[in-house]
This record gives sequence, C-alpha cells and structure tokens, in this order.
Amino acid sequence: SGRESGADKWLHPDLVGLQDVQEDFENPKTISLMNSLGQKRLKFWSFEVKQKINRSNLREAFFQTVANSFWANFAYLVAAELIGSDTEKELRWLANLHGVGFIHLNSGEPSESDIIIPAKEREEVDWNMFYRLVESNEKYKKNYLDIANGIVDAKTTKKLNPEDWKIDVIKDR
Repeated sequence: SGRESGADKWLHPDLVGLQDVQEDFENPKTISLMNSLGQKRLKFWSFEVKQKINRSNLREAFFQTVANSFWANFAYLVAAELIGSDTEKELRWLANLHGVGFIHLNSGEPSESDIIIPAKEREEVDWNMFYRLVESNEKYKKNYLDIANGIVDAKTTKKLNPEDWKIDVIKDR
C-alpha cells in the first residue's frame, strides 16, 4: 500500500462501537417523533486497548486514545492492569481534562469489565476525522460505515446484529 508500518498507529483505534439509541423502541411512531425532533440515531464509540498502564506509559497510551478518537462520541482507554495509585491519579486528571473514559478490562470475562472513569459524550462527531478514518482503512469503510448506513437507511426496522461485530474484522494489524 506504500504506507510505512505504524504510520496509522495514532489514527485507528483498536476497537470501535456503534450504538443505535432507538433500538429499544418498537413503535414506529415513537421513532418517527424522535427523528422529527432531531434525536440522534447513532452514537460512535472508540476504544484503545492496552495490556497494562503504568506511570511510564500512561501519557503515550492516553494521548494515543485522544488522537484515535477525535471523531467519536465516546472515547475509552482500556487496560487489564492499572499499576500504581499515582498512575490512577494522573489518569483521572487527564480524563477529566480531555473527556476520555477508562475501562478496567477483565480479560477472563470481558463482559464483567468495569468502567472506572465514564467518558464524557462529545455531542458532535468530527466528520473530517471520521472521513479520514474510513478512507484510510477499507475494513472501516466496508464494515463500520456500511453497518451505520444500513441502520440509518432502514429507518425503523434495522437492528444491530452482534454477528456483524467480530473483533478481528475491523482492525488491520
């Protein structure tokens, strides 16, 4: 492809998520009203995953998360280990300043992971960064963008299918 190895390290998050905020509503009139009043249909999530965070790698991991998530409504740094109370104190300070959340990953049971610091929602998606992300990675364009458009195009009937979200599908390593 002509790109240097690692050139997009700070562009692509490790995982992405898509939330259909209307998925729990079955009544088409309710959804129609939500749409008419400008309710957002989708929210975008970005996750940067690390094995461990300590004082020496915190800032690099954190600012990689910031760089990888400018486009998303929610950004999270995720790690299986957070080492040191001074590391957590610095992480909380950075998170408060930049709105990035932190998830303590339970690598044995990922569904039992804990949100230690909730992310602050960015109301607006940075569409320039979103465009750059999908144009620089065919898998994002084909999987993430197509799924999002499929939901929006279907208006009231399309639901997210967990089978569309295989962890290794999106990220090129």
